[in-house]
Amino acid sequence: WLVNAAVLLGILLLMIGANVFYLVLRPTKRWPWFAGLLLTLAAGWFLTIPEEWPRGAYLMGTFALLVGPIFFSSVLFASYFAHSEPDRALGWNIAGAMAGGLLENLSLLLGFRNLLLVIALLYATAVSGKPSVRQ
Repeated sequence: WLVNAAVLLGILLLMIGANVFYLVLRPTKRWPWFAGLLLTLAAGWFLTIPEEWPRGAYLMGTFALLVGPIFFSSVLFASYFAHSEPDRALGWNIAGAMAGGLLENLSLLLGFRNLLLVIALLYATAVSGKPSVRQ
């Protein structure tokens, strides 16, 4: 429980940090964030951190591969949320979280590494999506 609580706390803090980052910098273009997201997912697919590395380097490399997609997707969410109808955006966010939770079960069939391909495909599909604009 303690490890799960620490991981969830870390993810939530990272998401808050990404939102603060967005509020401070107000990036106008989304494509660099989508590119960063897809690149970090690709890095997770292609790179394997050798266990022979010193413990600190191993942990930092693993941490970077795990939190990169979370950071980029959080900045993208903040960007879309800032320019959308909040009730619709949060509804889609909840639907996406539920779909993601269901798709996570594919890891039993595909493996965690191959699940990155499914995630990348879903985000690439989202690039072409048009957000609902605040009226």
